[in-house]
Amino acid sequence: MQALLDQGGYDMPQRGDIREGTVISVSPQEVIIDLGLKREAVVPASDLSRLDKEMLAEIQEGTTWPVYILQPSDREGNLLVSLSRALQEKDWLVAQQAMDNNEMIEAVVSSYNAGGLEVIFGDLRGFVPASHLSSLPRELSPDEIHVFDPLPKLALGKLPMMVLHGAADTMISPTEGQRAHDALTTESRYLYFVPDRGHNDISQSPVYWDALRKYVAIVT
Repeated sequence: MQALLDQGGYDMPQRGDIREGTVISVSPQEVIIDLGLKREAVVPASDLSRLDKEMLAEIQEGTTWPVYILQPSDREGNLLVSLSRALQEKDWLVAQQAMDNNEMIEAVVSSYNAGGLEVIFGDLRGFVPASHLSSLPRELSPDEIHVFDPLPKLALGKLPMMVLHGAADTMISPTEGQRAHDALTTESRYLYFVPDRGHNDISQSPVYWDALRKYVAIVT
């Protein structure tokens, strides 16, 4: 089958490609999109569930959308694509371009915690550490402002504490891990930077677990 498709000049998409196509049918179970290939692309219900109601309402027959290639061919021969992933990738490109050009972007604050602000940029979610906030909204009360500074709370801890931080973390700088460690007042404290790990993949490193086990063995 692959040989026949190649002979026919079929532009076989690859996983990770971003293609643009026109919606030809919409149902609760799937959306069918014409990518100008010999097969229509299928957006499964599992992907549609990741879109908000406003976005789903805009997906109508005849509208054009970017899609992310998930599987060029599943077990049934379907070309599976993702609308949600394509929108995220598009926002990543915009954010990357802004960073490369040293430009500022605007994001909507969705919530906050002791470490900082959670923000939404397009279909992406981000985190702004409290130490990176140059100013806070004037309407916040003193108690609400205090929640953005976690260091005083760390100083209250009496139990052994260990700070594990990804050495390649670009979301929260390793400097913040050092500041957190320096704020600890407990007698048993330890700081370890996990090599070659960022913010979300730190626990996937065997070194992370080795360091944790060694520290637990010391303090127990």
